[in-house]
Amino acid sequence: MLPLTSDVTLLHGNPKSGKTTLLFNEAVEQASRKVLYITPCPLKTLPPLLSKNKSSLDLTTSHLTFYYPSTRSEFRRRLAGLHLSSSPPSLVIVDNVSPYLSDVDVLSDLYSTVKLLHHSLGFHDGSQAIIGMSSWQYSKIPPHVMPALFGTSTVEVRYEESTRTIRASPRGSSRGNGCHGDLVVRVWEGSDEEGSCCLVPVTM
Repeated sequence: MLPLTSDVTLLHGNPKSGKTTLLFNEAVEQASRKVLYITPCPLKTLPPLLSKNKSSLDLTTSHLTFYYPSTRSEFRRRLAGLHLSSSPPSLVIVDNVSPYLSDVDVLSDLYSTVKLLHHSLGFHDGSQAIIGMSSWQYSKIPPHVMPALFGTSTVEVRYEESTRTIRASPRGSSRGNGCHGDLVVRVWEGSDEEGSCCLVPVTM
């Protein structure tokens, strides 16, 4: 679903822009692999799902594991130990890394987080990670520093109220892997038995 062009992708956006919605759908979409979904606290309700994900979602039988570290040290210990697992995840999703970053030195904390992920996931070919963060914290990263983040690519998420769409715009990779087009999905009030929202792809 999301255009992942490097081992580690930074996904940033303003509050309520759709970051969790896109990250959770990516986790469900990739659940045939082994996915570790890290978030500071359990999701109170499921985000809107793409219809194909909604029909196949079964958290009891998928390879999707949730982890809720309450402190920065607990978060870092979990990342550092990924390579020790006998069955490591193929995809690590951090939904909202902000609580685990210092307000004083965002860049240093983010750098060490990306370094931990590269070190742990580097033991397993094809493993990837997506880190969700606020645009406010992302803005504290000087553009010229991005190449130092081990080839990390970025995706900006925006919610467009007039069309009720979530737009994810990849910004390429410092490795020069190129850049895919925007992903655009519309939030639609579903007519299923739950009466919940779902997502309709506009551009894939």
